[in-house]
Amino acid sequence: MTSYSTPARNKIVDSIGVNGGADWFSLHTADPGLVGANELAGSPRKLGGYPAAAAGEANNTGTLHDIPATSTFMFFGRWSASTGGTFLLGGPLPGTEVYSVAGQYQLSNKIAQGAT
Repeated sequence: MTSYSTPARNKIVDSIGVNGGADWFSLHTADPGLVGANELAGSPRKLGGYPAAAAGEANNTGTLHDIPATSTFMFFGRWSASTGGTFLLGGPLPGTEVYSVAGQYQLSNKIAQGAT
């Protein structure tokens, strides 16, 4: 099994977060898969960022998304641009979010690379 030093783990995390070009966050009504499908209509992507990694992880500074009324979403995505661009990754939110009236959602995300 391969073991990673803390500097190596930081480089891996920085390549995705700080230097990876995936700084635009989206919300999705269902699993975005490998192409960023099911993006929440009416909620533009928001620019977020990551500080340099420490101890093999980095936390995004948070993005505040405007949510249209009657919206339900449960996944997030990361893109290389505010529109179009390349979908790089996505995942589930902690739970399903349901908005009967317009509101805002604070998205935070952590990238971590384990030692093995």
